[in-house]
Amino acid sequence: MILKENMRQQSQTKADKKLRAALENMHYKDCTENNIDFLRTHIAGSKDPAPQLNDPKFRNVLIITARNIHKDKLNMIGSQCFAADSGQELTHFYLVDQLNSVSNSNQSKKTKAMGKKKKIRDGIQKKKQIALWNAPPSTSI
Repeated sequence: MILKENMRQQSQTKADKKLRAALENMHYKDCTENNIDFLRTHIAGSKDPAPQLNDPKFRNVLIITARNIHKDKLNMIGSQCFAADSGQELTHFYLVDQLNSVSNSNQSKKTKAMGKKKKIRDGIQKKKQIALWNAPPSTSI
């Protein structure tokens, strides 16, 4: 399904219209100077008139960050707040990725009959792994 029209902002203020335009242009990597100027007026900080993230009006809003480490921290804080507000215990799950390579020896009868190969990988070169871990988030898609 491809959504082509933003249905959430049918009626909007001038500021809403600027935000919508900036978000649409950001999606296509095509921000204008006006978009950037508008977004800069919404950067949180410690000086007036910058918005303050501890303001109650920002309790349940989406926040755009430049780095994944900041997004991850905000998500962690938001999860903790949600759990506390709703009286639930927060449970953490961790994913361990594993690379696989193609192997015919370990195929099930079903995958053999369907002509599919089971993937079992040997791993990634340590040098490449370190380069990927050290790459800034802006280099990933």
